[in-house]
Amino acid sequence: MFISVIIQIALAYQTINLEKLNFTTPSQVIRIISNEPNAFLIGKFGQFPVFEYVSKQRSWMSNCEICDVENWASGKSDMLIKPLNSVNETLFVSMFTTKDIDINKEDLRLKLEYHTIPYCPNKCSGNGVCRVSGCLCYKWFTGYDCSIKIEEYELDSWKHDIISAYSWKFYITVLKENINYIHIEFDESKVPINLQVYLNPSNSYNSMPSMVHYREKIIFPSNNEILTRYYIKEKYLLWSLFCSQNIPCTYSVNLQFQQHNKKALILISIISSLSVLFCIFSSIGIIFLIRKCNSKYHIIESTDRIISINDMNIFFPKRKRITKIQENDQCCICLQEIGNIDIRMLGCFHVFHANCIDIWTKTSYACPVCKRPMIFSRAFHLILK
Repeated sequence: MFISVIIQIALAYQTINLEKLNFTTPSQVIRIISNEPNAFLIGKFGQFPVFEYVSKQRSWMSNCEICDVENWASGKSDMLIKPLNSVNETLFVSMFTTKDIDINKEDLRLKLEYHTIPYCPNKCSGNGVCRVSGCLCYKWFTGYDCSIKIEEYELDSWKHDIISAYSWKFYITVLKENINYIHIEFDESKVPINLQVYLNPSNSYNSMPSMVHYREKIIFPSNNEILTRYYIKEKYLLWSLFCSQNIPCTYSVNLQFQQHNKKALILISIISSLSVLFCIFSSIGIIFLIRKCNSKYHIIESTDRIISINDMNIFFPKRKRITKIQENDQCCICLQEIGNIDIRMLGCFHVFHANCIDIWTKTSYACPVCKRPMIFSRAFHLILK
């Protein structure tokens, strides 16, 4: 197994060419340690580095596989790779930081340590028990070494607190049964602009939400936003707050909830069941009519379709460098200069090395940059012309 490194600095990519490191002992726990204390190492296995940070959403466009924000919050700049995580693919490691710092190849140092199983740093800080898989933390503790305390935040209460500069604070709210919605309100006059709040309903508290966990359930509320009618089925609501400024952040937040009315739910269920039956019979009739009056043209766009090389040659034929593309422009897949190698221009006008995009289509149907379907974007472009 090999490791490739891409560095994310101040919300912009900077590529550092490091030698590839060989993981020779996959049966052990591997610890990657960085000499940069203000960094957050995240990792993903695959064939391409697909990390993309969106500053407006404060999120990564691609989910990471090894990204424990608790390790960063405890003041460590390292990453643990357990045998379960070890696969026969390249591990792309990115470094995220919120501070404006300059890093180059000469400054960056990554050290590998190999530890036998079980590996329980600091004997789980006295807040957990050591197991084969690592530290099993006691209730409301988290992190590799169980050193981080998760504070409990009760429903129907105001929370006033302060977070140190460039620091994290974690909360957990135990949700009651039959909750209809949760109402979250931040006091605009008491919340600093650089306080980032991440919420995630979950059935466990092993992984706290952060800017790199880009999923639908992760919420990024603005400082004065009210989130209403947010339906909850999980046991807990996890909170992660990050103060991204050089002075402490003081904040105030209110959390309210409303439970289901059981009688109203029964009535709604009966009405819904009758409505569903009506819709089913109506749909059967509509489908029968549609089959009778089948239109001449159909457009089928399947997200599971694998684009063939023949498709690529028809829609995006190979060509040499065009006038608008400079020789020193980079291919976003291999991160190498375009040069005079054959290229393909997609319908969304993004350009890649022909060989790189051909390999990409074996596992994805979308453009690596804008995520639009390749064939659909081309067809749409032709119609507009």
